[in-house]
Amino acid sequence: MIGLTLPPFKFRPNRDVDENAITNTYSAGRAEDAVIGAYGISVRDEIEQCNVSDLICDLLHLCDQKKWNKEEALTHAAGTYREER
Repeated sequence: MIGLTLPPFKFRPNRDVDENAITNTYSAGRAEDAVIGAYGISVRDEIEQCNVSDLICDLLHLCDQKKWNKEEALTHAAGTYREER
């Protein structure tokens, strides 16, 4: 089982993610768009945490199909997330 330990949640909506001033709010919006597109949700308010979990699960299935390293992908994502917080 893949275990990830993340720091306590502190969303900083205006934190710049990169030199082009992409903010965490912008990144969260892209992720929301991905969930909406993946599951055909027509109303943004209908997104639930389980939809996010399902999308992560689907991405892991994609890693299997492409023979990509799931643990490496999750570790890299968690590290990037920590840096961007």
